[in-house]
Amino acid sequence: MHRTRHITRRVLTSLATAITVATTGLVVVAAPAGAAAVAFPERCVLNGPTSPVWGVDEPRIDLTVQPQKALYSAGELITVTWHWQTRPSVPVPPGSGGLRMGVRAEVSVGGSRSTTFTVSGWPRRQPESPGASIDVDDLTGTFRLPESGPITLTPGPYEMFENLSPFPAMTCSPTVPAAVSRTVDIGPGPTLNVTPTRIVTGRRVEFTGEGWPDGDARVEVCATPTEACLPEWVGSVTGGARNGHLAGSVTVDADTSGSIPVLDKVYLRVMVGTFSATRELTRVTASPGSVTRVTGTVLPGGLTLRQEAGTAKLSDITLNGTAQAMTGALNPVTVTDVRGGSLGWTLTADVSDFASPEGGRIPADRFTWTPSVRTDPASPGTATPGSPGRVAGGSTLASAPAGAHGGGTFTAGAAIAVAVPAYQKPGTYSATLTLSIS
Repeated sequence: MHRTRHITRRVLTSLATAITVATTGLVVVAAPAGAAAVAFPERCVLNGPTSPVWGVDEPRIDLTVQPQKALYSAGELITVTWHWQTRPSVPVPPGSGGLRMGVRAEVSVGGSRSTTFTVSGWPRRQPESPGASIDVDDLTGTFRLPESGPITLTPGPYEMFENLSPFPAMTCSPTVPAAVSRTVDIGPGPTLNVTPTRIVTGRRVEFTGEGWPDGDARVEVCATPTEACLPEWVGSVTGGARNGHLAGSVTVDADTSGSIPVLDKVYLRVMVGTFSATRELTRVTASPGSVTRVTGTVLPGGLTLRQEAGTAKLSDITLNGTAQAMTGALNPVTVTDVRGGSLGWTLTADVSDFASPEGGRIPADRFTWTPSVRTDPASPGTATPGSPGRVAGGSTLASAPAGAHGGGTFTAGAAIAVAVPAYQKPGTYSATLTLSIS
């Protein structure tokens, strides 16, 4: 009796554990609101001169949307999957056994702006057994949501085609309209403002907006609000969105190009990430009678040199039996380069011996300087000072290198000094400093 109670307790314990595990592992996924798999009767015909009926069937389709949301934004790009809950039982078309066959289907969009888009799947190798049903994969495609909603998604006809062939081998169409499989609720999307809205081909259009994800802007110019977008209608694009704010510009080239017609209206679509917004533009032609061409010529100037005051005064010294130096500053020298090109320049100097009326002489090689230069802030070019040292024999005070766009106003100067021997003959000494620019 004791053994029986012990066994019973173990069985009950094991059973309770199994129930707990099963309950813990159970995951219930609720279907999104407005979602339903739909079944519909269809007729499949072979494509050819007589289009014979090849089979009838009733597949069950579920259209799913990614990303999954309760409310989508206008202009958002969604991915739609055509999921076969019940796969077709139609036989493989004649001669297609063993071939890789793809499927593309049409999804109808209902709402304020009815349209269709295509979903497709990877080609699959078809069974070779006589009477075997076609082997199909789930289909996917993308659709950009309109600016108002809600919209409905309904499965439509589909066709099978041999891999890489544009011509379908078989088309299957509902014999009665299919029911709606998915309803998509759409809320306000990002805003888009365009200036100007009346455009002349080849001119730039500015765009701004709010509520955008961060990223670079991509632009399309289209013949309709949703399609017929031609790359040749879009010129250079700049800008993007940061912290929700969109700003940028684009050159619109919506003009005649071969067989492309000139349209009175085109549609500018701005895209950042998976979001987009579209605005209508009115194309206008500039009338020759309303355009005034304004012209003017900018002529190049020259390279000039100007120095304030012609005399530089050195400090006086009193002989004391040791070598000394007379010091001072070179009067500022202004170089103005308005040639408007890429040429550089070099400002050089040479100096004569120092002499006094009493017959004294100090050789020129005792004259030294430490150059400096200041560039006017508005100048496009730059200048650099020469090296400190002796001036005699030719020395550079300042220079500007050749560049892509030089020129400007520059002020050069220097701290100057003359080394005086210990027993130099007294007197007032002077020398000539000659500045040259090239």
